[in-house]
Amino acid sequence: MKHLILLLILCTCAYGQNPNEPIVIEVRVLALGSALDMPERFLRTKKAYEKISFSNRVATEIIEAYSDERLPIFAKANDPQSESEFRIAEQVKLPDNAKSILLLCWSTPESELRYLAINDSILAAGYNNWLMINTTPTLVGFRIGENTKPVFLKPNSIVKQQITADKGEGVPVVGRVELNGGMQTFYSTYWRIREDERSILIFSKVGNKIKVTRIGDRLMKKKDDGLQTE
Repeated sequence: MKHLILLLILCTCAYGQNPNEPIVIEVRVLALGSALDMPERFLRTKKAYEKISFSNRVATEIIEAYSDERLPIFAKANDPQSESEFRIAEQVKLPDNAKSILLLCWSTPESELRYLAINDSILAAGYNNWLMINTTPTLVGFRIGENTKPVFLKPNSIVKQQITADKGEGVPVVGRVELNGGMQTFYSTYWRIREDERSILIFSKVGNKIKVTRIGDRLMKKKDDGLQTE
């Protein structure tokens, strides 16, 4: 009997005594489209409610946010009768078993916020682990390097791609799209493959054209006393 009680105590310690304790997830945020359209939003952390610094030029630093099955996004309550200064404005569905996410957000023409959480960890990424996001209603083909196969992105899809170019190398990139029964080149240039960052590519439709936005995503690694860049 004593052995059984001891076993139960050890199990309780191993799994934690409070099953309702919130989950902590690493969150980075990237705005699609204009970041100026984004309202004030917050994530709840261990210390406080941290304001999201929306940007469409770079993903935010890692925020270790409280979550459960969904990630709550907070706004200020603006109600003197409210018991809390903050209220839940939106809740975002999380990928299964995700411990670190890139949270994409955008504003609709009706001024509604939309979110999409991608299972993505910058701490585990290398310079060649690129992320491609096709926000257009068109199939896009994109080739990185001269003798490589193109990556095909379905409409409104996200692809994680490991490129084969070497660090510091300059490579040709070509984007093609299906038009009038054939493939037409809409983008062609040279890019340098940087060793201290990976790239996030966003394809968006502007009028009758497809725009390519390349975002440098600075690589980081975890130290005992925090994070540092590569």
